Amino acid sequence: MSISVPVPDIGTTPAKNGNRIMNPESESSVMEPPVESQDLFDTPETLETPLANRRAGLLVPVFAMRHKDDFGVGDTRAVREAIDFCAANSFAVLQILPIHETFGDHSPYNPISSRALSPVYIHLDPAEVPGLLAADLERAAPKAWLAQLRTGIVKHGSVHPLKMQVLQLAWHRFLNGEGEGLMEEFRAFKEQEKAWLDHYTMFR
Repeated sequence: MSISVPVPDIGTTPAKNGNRIMNPESESSVMEPPVESQDLFDTPETLETPLANRRAGLLVPVFAMRHKDDFGVGDTRAVREAIDFCAANSFAVLQILPIHETFGDHSPYNPISSRALSPVYIHLDPAEVPGLLAADLERAAPKAWLAQLRTGIVKHGSVHPLKMQVLQLAWHRFLNGEGEGLMEEFRAFKEQEKAWLDHYTMFR
């Protein structure tokens, strides 16, 4: 069984090209009047998308999210505050730049790992970081120095080593027993992520 489809005579039937009518027997063309209320940017997809489905959001890199107690760079506390801000102002999306660990120019697009997140974005709070003491913060970051770090642009060359130094103190205290309640959870994390974590820690 065959199906025949009628084909117009291209020698006598003008062909349409957008809003322009082309006559194959003539090199000239004439413009077809636009359809009233037609939007040249409308497509079937945009016409079917109701305005109610559109969303407003906020795009900001984490390092630029600041609060009065930060170490000169945005951190996890600032992210939580940004989420609360979006919720309070009916923003449906909070979009951030990559937060993987970086090196050198500390560009979010120049990470040293596609899996490891940057520890510099951890909010240094003894209530949130196992093994961290308030005395560690006072010794490592005097108020006068913090005031300088919080002024102006992010001083990556100073902020990153400072936060890593504080986190190292907390890490050693965690290993020496102060994180005993979380040690099983830590071991489970290492086992779950060993596919990339072992190589990362070896070359880090």
